[in-house]
This record gives sequence, C-alpha cells and structure tokens, in this order.
Amino acid sequence: MVCRRDRDDAGAGRGRARRLPGGRADGPLDGSVGFIGVYYGLQDPVIGWVTHEFHSVVFGFVFAGLASLLPTRYRHKVWPSVAVGVAWGFVLWVLAAGVVSPVWLRLVGIPARIPTLSVMLLLTHLVWGLVFGVLVPLGYRYLVPALARLSGTE
Repeated sequence: MVCRRDRDDAGAGRGRARRLPGGRADGPLDGSVGFIGVYYGLQDPVIGWVTHEFHSVVFGFVFAGLASLLPTRYRHKVWPSVAVGVAWGFVLWVLAAGVVSPVWLRLVGIPARIPTLSVMLLLTHLVWGLVFGVLVPLGYRYLVPALARLSGTE
C-alpha cells in the first residue's frame, strides 16, 4: 500500500523508510482498523479499534472451539494447534476480510470491490492465527489446570 506521502516524495522509498523506525505495519496501523467503526455507522477510530478487538475475541472463541475438536492426543501440542490457527487465519482473511467486509461496506453505502484481498491483510490474519495457535494449547496445558486448582474442582 502506497500512501499519499510516499507518492509526494521525490524518492518514494524515503516515505516507506520513514515508517520503519516506528515499526509500523501497514495493515493494522494505517488507519484501516480505525475505519471499522464505519460498519456500525460511526467514524470514530476508537470505536473502530474496539469493534475490531471485539471481532477478534469472537473469532478467537470460535478458534478455541475448533481447537477443542482436535483429537485429545494433539490438544495440548502446539504444532497441530498452530496449523489449525494458521488455517483459521486464512479462512478469516478470505471470508471476513475479503468478502463479508466489502459486502458490509456496500450495505452502508461505501463502495468496495469484492473480494478485497491484499497480501498485508493475509499476513496479519496468518500471524493472528499463529498467535492463537500457540496460546490455546498452552492455555489447555497450564491455565485450565491452574483454574481448576483455584476453584477446588481438581
């Protein structure tokens, strides 16, 4: 994604290089996440971030449900869960970001092409799936037993 600032520079690479020190990732930090509030009729970036995090939590619960379908011998292992997580991230990229999002935008009167698929969105969704793929089996392994001990149901 090339922003206006990049096109205005004499050397387009300078604009991209300026973003590197801040560790800026194009997808989540370029304003597109803040834009998600538009789906709900609000153009406030804070609402966009809150709703995006809400969507992430909902999809995270769906992922945890999918991970619970893994055979018991794989449920506490990271690599099978990572495979499911990356696959789930890919599905979300295609369906949620690629199709549902632009359809929703059209429904609220904002033109969008269908599908809307970009490499940056793919990478961010795959990383999201990878992170959940690592954390869920660790939760099964360490958090669930600890909570059982705390509640006395062990």
